[in-house]
Amino acid sequence: MKKLIFFLSFMFALAINSNAQNTVPRYGITPNADNTGRVLTYAYAAVTDKAGKDSTTITANAYQTNYIATVTDSVALFANVTNCYAGDHFSFVFIKGAGAGTVLWLGSNWKLSTANYRQTLTASKRTTIDFIFDGTYWLETGRVTQAN
Repeated sequence: MKKLIFFLSFMFALAINSNAQNTVPRYGITPNADNTGRVLTYAYAAVTDKAGKDSTTITANAYQTNYIATVTDSVALFANVTNCYAGDHFSFVFIKGAGAGTVLWLGSNWKLSTANYRQTLTASKRTTIDFIFDGTYWLETGRVTQAN
């Protein structure tokens, strides 16, 4: 009987810790909770694009994650929402050399401002795209390609 109780309590604890995503922000929203921003974290990562078809899984482990990607031809991005909290931010900077390139947003976790999940990158320009996590999806909040 003790083994059964131990096993059930272990499985319960495991189930609690393996949630897919969080619908609350990283900062406190209850009375007397820390909502000053002291607990917010920031991260920087680079995406390496190789010639040919390739894909990268993007993971947010911080309140603000900045990705820099030098795009050779095309890159496909998947979003991992395991450690995401409502209010988390992604910022992407795509740097494109000579020739056109594309970014393909794959998976069901992206909600873009257009129906097209393929972003064409302009040769020799930089493009920034920003997202915020609503607890389920990464929602696009802005997209800019440099003018010159």
